[in-house]
Amino acid sequence: MTQTCPVCHGSKGIGDRFCTSCGHAFDPDPAAEPTAQPSPPDLKKLCVGCRTVNQAEATYCYRCGLNLPEATYPSMAGNPAGFWIRVAAYLMDEAIISLAAILLMNIFIGMDPNESVKQLVGASTGWEIPLTTMFAGAAYYTFAIGQWGQTVGKAIMGLKVTRADGSRLSFQRSFARYWAYLIPAIPLGLGFIAIALSSQKRGWHDLVCNTQVVNLRS
Repeated sequence: MTQTCPVCHGSKGIGDRFCTSCGHAFDPDPAAEPTAQPSPPDLKKLCVGCRTVNQAEATYCYRCGLNLPEATYPSMAGNPAGFWIRVAAYLMDEAIISLAAILLMNIFIGMDPNESVKQLVGASTGWEIPLTTMFAGAAYYTFAIGQWGQTVGKAIMGLKVTRADGSRLSFQRSFARYWAYLIPAIPLGLGFIAIALSSQKRGWHDLVCNTQVVNLRS
């Protein structure tokens, strides 16, 4: 089917936006189905002061009132990570930290490797390796999560740590989150088991620090 151009009276096909003879722009057909537009990404603005996530159109942070930067970023996507995948990532990270602690003690104080391993598994009453492991873990988790949002283990498993609103953790919050591991560990690890029982898959340390772990592959 064809229609007539009102300017040059040439013919045009149904649905053409411009006349092929004179270039006249036709008004859209009101009866035509509107073309579906792709949904824009859910963009946010991050306050540099309190690190609260705000809507992209906001000018000032709704929580602290600071002037927001112009830059926006897509909100974090991903479903809450389950218990066992988080355990797998944790074991990988602990293996890295333990190896680093043994190497540090061997290099700096010349500790015998056998003694290092005995202290690590609790077969010796020495304190050097446990203490070094603790502070090496604090440095490792604080830097990795504060910088990238994930440790080596979490990166391998496709996990990422964010705040509950989807924004990145600061180094201060990452540091606090590491020491918050002590809270769920004290009552027989019940705070970690809460990850498996919670619909949001958040442990007690996540609730205390207002964080979550998301699975970027789901």
